[in-house]
Amino acid sequence: MLEIKVNTSLKNEFLYVCSVIFDEWLNIPYRIQYEHNINEIYVSFENKLLIFNADFWTKNEFDLLKSLPKNVCFHELPFTSEKDIVCLFGNDFFEQTENSIRCGVDIFASVFFMLSRWEELTIDQRDNDNRIPAKACMSAKYDFLHRPVVDEWIEFIWNCLKALGFTLERKEHSHNFNLSCDVDNPFDPAIRNFSYLFKSIVGDLFKRKTLKSACERIKNYFLSRLISDNYDPVYSFDWLIELAKRNNLTMTFYFIAENKEVRNGTYSIENKKIIELFKKINQNKHEIGLHGSYQSYNSEKRLFHEQKKINFILEKNAISQQIINSRQHYLRWDSKITPDLLNHIGIEMDSTGGYADLPGYKYGTCKDFSMWSWKKNEKLKLKQRPLIVMDATYMDKEFLNLGNDESLKEKILYFKKLSLKYGNFNLLWHNDRLKSQKEKEILTYIVEN
Repeated sequence: MLEIKVNTSLKNEFLYVCSVIFDEWLNIPYRIQYEHNINEIYVSFENKLLIFNADFWTKNEFDLLKSLPKNVCFHELPFTSEKDIVCLFGNDFFEQTENSIRCGVDIFASVFFMLSRWEELTIDQRDNDNRIPAKACMSAKYDFLHRPVVDEWIEFIWNCLKALGFTLERKEHSHNFNLSCDVDNPFDPAIRNFSYLFKSIVGDLFKRKTLKSACERIKNYFLSRLISDNYDPVYSFDWLIELAKRNNLTMTFYFIAENKEVRNGTYSIENKKIIELFKKINQNKHEIGLHGSYQSYNSEKRLFHEQKKINFILEKNAISQQIINSRQHYLRWDSKITPDLLNHIGIEMDSTGGYADLPGYKYGTCKDFSMWSWKKNEKLKLKQRPLIVMDATYMDKEFLNLGNDESLKEKILYFKKLSLKYGNFNLLWHNDRLKSQKEKEILTYIVEN
């Protein structure tokens, strides 16, 4: 067992960090003692000592703004899993003897900073959808968003313990590729609505000046109605399910329960074809999740109503699933309240944890972890499965604007390789981003390489 000694008034915060590190990730027994006459963090076992800087924890008060890291440094230290270690709190001091290691980096404060997203409570900058952009956060400003720094810190702790002769085994982590799909537009509106078809054909002929596209729309309109939904280029679910089957993946499909307000889905979950899709997903042992509507991220009433509505449809149609997974539409999120709202309605796993404008590790990790509550000042039952890469981030004009460029493959494979080194690779790909053969080839390459 590890004995951890610290002098802090922030007991709940410290307990949360230790619980995630030692209970959830390493699965090592430990005991915390709070002592007033020490100014470092002592982690001990069998007369061996691992000592960390504790300047953050020995402060008299915790002010969100004043307590932010003053600088970000990159130190080359022994026992790091990469070429250096990112230092948010502390310094580059390192000393090793036969029975002790003293490190100037405060890893415990750094982990709390990343997982709690406390800096987001101090940022006023918002984009057009009231989201905090990655570029407003320290991980992008100091160029470490592309690194799972929390996972690197945990490896550093573990390597130091092993160097001191720690003999207990750590928890074996899963290294899974988690592919998910946000169902914003399950159907091509030009195929479902004749007036929209007519407008699209006019646009093809006179605006885009392409007869081929107009003919293709007409063909798909009739074939999808007479033969199969697979002639709808947006309805790529059968293709996705087959891709998942070939590669032994379990997918999560997130559905929007409400479509009456702006910026939400183009369908009703009571639609016969959507219910058929629910059944198909369930039969193939994939998961159905809640895609919280555009207006719901700060409203428990809306979230509860939407969860209840999908659950009612599933139960009514004898589909043996309950909505316990979620991702917010447009990745809209408020770290101060959204986790508590999802936790309160019984969501067990959320996967909103990424930025729209840049790929990478918003929480500094690719592992699942329990979320922090700013409202209750404690650990929640709700877990986060961080979103590492979203297709739109690379493809959309308002973000990185790469379209279907070949470079997409290697850029996303970078994150896949790095994530699977430390934990899971969590990728979001929308069904309406698979309209062309080129888009399907890109996703297939990412999944199968």
